[in-house]
Amino acid sequence: MVVTLDAVPFTDITVALKEDVDVTDAANPVDNSYGVTIDAASKAGLQFAVGADEQVFSFECSATANATSLKYELTGTDATNFKLASAKATITVKAALEDSAQPDKTVTVTMMADSSNAGEVTVEGECPGMGASMMYWQPASKDAKAAADWKAVQALWTANQAAHATEEAADH
Repeated sequence: MVVTLDAVPFTDITVALKEDVDVTDAANPVDNSYGVTIDAASKAGLQFAVGADEQVFSFECSATANATSLKYELTGTDATNFKLASAKATITVKAALEDSAQPDKTVTVTMMADSSNAGEVTVEGECPGMGASMMYWQPASKDAKAAADWKAVQALWTANQAAHATEEAADH
């Protein structure tokens, strides 16, 4: 899940996911996060700071999960200046699809021309059977550079194919 701040902290603020256990009746606590395992980094807290106004939090649901919510915890130098739109994140647990029941569908992704350029392409799409989802691609190498146009992509591909052919010939 993505958490975004709509204001930049002066110094820092850390947001963490926490279990939501209702202890109103101390003798009978209700675990509203039953079956959820919060990712270690999300549980420890992800820091927002100048230039970092969005973080991705994650958790897993067990096969027997019946969770309804998780809580947020705010800490950090600027914590008193911020509040989230909600004190809790709502969870809807759905039964997992068996491997044999996975839909045989194509994921269709479309470039959003109004917010794309040669160095950064924004795409929008849908994963059938999943509902909302997030897709993220990055170059295989941190030193990779985006090609300026299709001609440059084709030239890189041709050079790559020639290099592989040369390597294969040398191996034989």
